[in-house]
Amino acid sequence: MGRVYHFNVGALCVQMIILFSIYFRKMYRGRTNKAFIRFVICVLLDTIFDIMSSIPNYVLPGVTDKVIFREISSYGYFTMRLLTPVFFMNLVGNVSGTWDQFNKKKICKCIVLVPVISGIAIIVSNLFTNNVFYYTADGVYHRGELLKFLYTCGLLLLIVAMIYLLINQKYIEWEKFVSMSLLIPINLLALVIQFFYPKLLIEMFAITISTLLITVTVIRPEAEVDPSIAAKTYHAFRDDIRRYYLSKRKVNVIFVKITNHKAINQLLGNDTYRTIIHDIAVVINPNKTSIQKKEITPYYLDNGLFAVLIGEKAGEIYATEQANRINRELSREFKVAHIMVKFDTRIMMVRIPSDVPLHSSFVNMISSFHKNLPVGKVCFFKNMTEKEKRNITNDIDTVIAKAIEEGRFCMYYQPIYSVKEQRFTCAEALIRMIDEEGNLVLPAVFLPSAEKSGAIHLVGNFAMDEVFGFAKRMDMKALGLEFIEFNISPIQVMNRNLDVEIRNLIKKHDMKKQNIVIEFREIGSDYVMNLVEKKVKEYQSSGVRFALDDYGTGYSNLQKIMRIPFEFIKIDQSLTGEINDPKMQAVVENTIRMVKDIDVKVTVEGIEDMSKARRFEKLGCDYIQGNCFAEPMREEDFIEFMKKNRNGLTIE
Repeated sequence: MGRVYHFNVGALCVQMIILFSIYFRKMYRGRTNKAFIRFVICVLLDTIFDIMSSIPNYVLPGVTDKVIFREISSYGYFTMRLLTPVFFMNLVGNVSGTWDQFNKKKICKCIVLVPVISGIAIIVSNLFTNNVFYYTADGVYHRGELLKFLYTCGLLLLIVAMIYLLINQKYIEWEKFVSMSLLIPINLLALVIQFFYPKLLIEMFAITISTLLITVTVIRPEAEVDPSIAAKTYHAFRDDIRRYYLSKRKVNVIFVKITNHKAINQLLGNDTYRTIIHDIAVVINPNKTSIQKKEITPYYLDNGLFAVLIGEKAGEIYATEQANRINRELSREFKVAHIMVKFDTRIMMVRIPSDVPLHSSFVNMISSFHKNLPVGKVCFFKNMTEKEKRNITNDIDTVIAKAIEEGRFCMYYQPIYSVKEQRFTCAEALIRMIDEEGNLVLPAVFLPSAEKSGAIHLVGNFAMDEVFGFAKRMDMKALGLEFIEFNISPIQVMNRNLDVEIRNLIKKHDMKKQNIVIEFREIGSDYVMNLVEKKVKEYQSSGVRFALDDYGTGYSNLQKIMRIPFEFIKIDQSLTGEINDPKMQAVVENTIRMVKDIDVKVTVEGIEDMSKARRFEKLGCDYIQGNCFAEPMREEDFIEFMKKNRNGLTIE
């Protein structure tokens, strides 16, 4: 017993060192640090009670040899041992930024509280039954029948803690996750060993080693806080913002950029410059109430850039007041080393994730947002125009994601005339975006940027779902419609899961495959056209129909196109619009003839007047599409148009 006693004393000394380290390294500020302190104190008390329950009788004669002393120690030990996994979960929740959300869910609280309350009830019952443990008159410890149930409660809490850690793994850096996850199996192993070998008191030593590992890898003030500036670092800001996006927690971010920071540094020197940065950090860090202390965090991101995170509880109104206060205080001159310094500031407030839904877009704008802002004025991202937002975020991703979320993408439909049937038998679905000012944005504006950034997959998935849903909702047969066409970007073709997505949509909307025609735009890249060929041949076996769109805009020749089993080829308006030119007329006529010779149907696009429609009718085209019949229109207008023209139309 003596060696075990000294073993626990060693663990206690390590825990005391950890607490002293927390104090001297100033790790007592911030929610994560406070959660860690609570965890260490819980382990410390547990170790003290464990030492007290096993300390030899001769250490403090008259005290340690009393049965009541042993009983109190054991009650304290079992209670703190039961609570240790709960404090660990609180630490995990604060490191991952998910504790507030976890706390709001009743089911999560129940999962934790049921074993805790059960365990405490078992401990309290021992006062009356001695069914958990008891000491004989000579101070010898004995186990009761209920002890195994108490251990079961502790085991359940450890399992819950492990599951909670695994679920939130994506919110935690890898090295932090590894060090925290080691605590569970180490602690679990020690718990099992001590259950079967009660005299081998190794639990406290095991958890102390795990705590020391967490201290080294997770709680790192040098990576989180710059003490000379009294603000958290860019490393901490990056991690915190990432957690906010992953957990979808709302927060207001105030950016403060000192654009003349280099000139100030060169003028006053690095030491004085650091003093100025510290003074600015003090200015941007507001006086806080007890509630707001948990919700407000200042950061210095280097190069004269500061940020303040103000949480949802503090409120947007409070955040707006602080942004305006910071602007007022930084607008005045500062006296530094007998020199008056004037700051050139750019200040912007942005709400995440509502203002900037994509984490990548938020990261993109951090370094250059100030280039588009006026001096000495607070700018609010939510009040900016779409163009200003695009300039600040440096990409189209945010605009597109937000437009989809707010329902500002919609589908327009343009009827297509069948020469053979002399009526409108099909239509093309065309995507449109409405900006926040209510203006219609054509695909030529946003699609190239979306393809470049990768946001085209968001747009394409939205368009496919809308078209399939529309085709299911309306009675195509009653309107005389045979199929609806929609375009897929060449970038989407590279998506390996495109075929799965199309099949899922067909199943979701209970579609008939022949009612949909997928258009692939012609492109000069051999690689993409080869990929299109492969995809078309794969999908064709499932009954989906295909068309080549915009023929004549790329560099593909007819021989290359013939390899791909398209059912339709749409001749672009860049060719059809020049039909009055004798040379272009010869090109168009030959193209139509060659396409029809390979048994592929021909659609001509961009026909603006009926005289051209008559010419293409005589040339043997199968379908004619253009504003001479109708412009692209919203869903309800399209249905009304089809009803009015159900009986057909003769080109005159």
